[in-house]
Amino acid sequence: MKEVTLLLYIREEAYGRRLLRFLLNKKNPWLHPELVTEQYHVEKRVCPKGERLAVLTDSWAVQEDGKKEIIYLANEPDRDRKRIFQYQKAEGIYTELLTLLNLKPEQETAKCDVEKAEGIYSVFSPEGIGTTVVSIYLSQYLGCHGTCLYLSVAGFPVYYGEDIQGNPDFEKEGLSELLFSVMQEQFPERERKIRQSFGSAYMVPPMRNFKDILDCKPKEWRHFLKRLRADCGYDSIVVELGQLMEHTLDYMEMSDRIILLEREGICGRIRSTVFERYCEQEGKNSMCSKIQKIRPPVELSQWEDTLAEQSVSGLCQNGQVMSQVSGWIMERNENWYGLQKEISGNTGENT
Repeated sequence: MKEVTLLLYIREEAYGRRLLRFLLNKKNPWLHPELVTEQYHVEKRVCPKGERLAVLTDSWAVQEDGKKEIIYLANEPDRDRKRIFQYQKAEGIYTELLTLLNLKPEQETAKCDVEKAEGIYSVFSPEGIGTTVVSIYLSQYLGCHGTCLYLSVAGFPVYYGEDIQGNPDFEKEGLSELLFSVMQEQFPERERKIRQSFGSAYMVPPMRNFKDILDCKPKEWRHFLKRLRADCGYDSIVVELGQLMEHTLDYMEMSDRIILLEREGICGRIRSTVFERYCEQEGKNSMCSKIQKIRPPVELSQWEDTLAEQSVSGLCQNGQVMSQVSGWIMERNENWYGLQKEISGNTGENT
């Protein structure tokens, strides 16, 4: 069964937004809705490789072109002509959509998806670039499939809150305070006080002093992660690791999956080989089975600008990008390189 990118082109934009929120809340891993506000954007969209592209619209000006499946919201239902009765509850529209698209309800697929989505994810780049972009999109996807926490232990973190700020608030309580209180009984209450909303996930502001992470021993970090999962109720944790430090490999070893960014070309492959050599030297060969290599975007600065221009709270509405992140989680043969044109080309279309 192929996944479906569903474009919502509704003449009444407010209604389209409400319907989008309803469909997103269904969290059906096979259906990825997006809101499109102009017919031009419907016409220019092409089907992602290995997926289906469909349009749900109340405009008869949108016609079949052999590349998209068109489903109309109409005054009368007619399955044979792919028409859904518009004036009914959203649940009824959703049920009809699944029937016409031949998709399973979310209840039949969510269990497998959530099981694969749970755990601790480390994001690392031998070159020290691209980890923020990947970590942010990953945390937003996981936040749509459970309770997710984003942590940055990079030497030069970017996010100190939900939005990128030119002058970060360095005085916020954050990772330093939590690490130093990890042995206290009131740790869960302290964590809830310090954490902040981060789109569909949560985040803890970075450490106030970079030396705090250098002083944190592997045993303490392991206990810290254990308490976050067991006592604070997180299904998943995304850890952004920026540079290779004394205990970086020890931190990675505690992960369930390691996202390793490998730049295209000989230099990227060599650095990945060196990384594997370091794992071997440190007796961490078991880590290799956890590594998943993906390529960072070629136009990295443009991707970072995209994040700077919008709050992370809107990222989950980009159904096509989220479907690509789903590919990492579900271990399909999709790669990060394929996201390059999709984020830069589609962010402006999703409202």
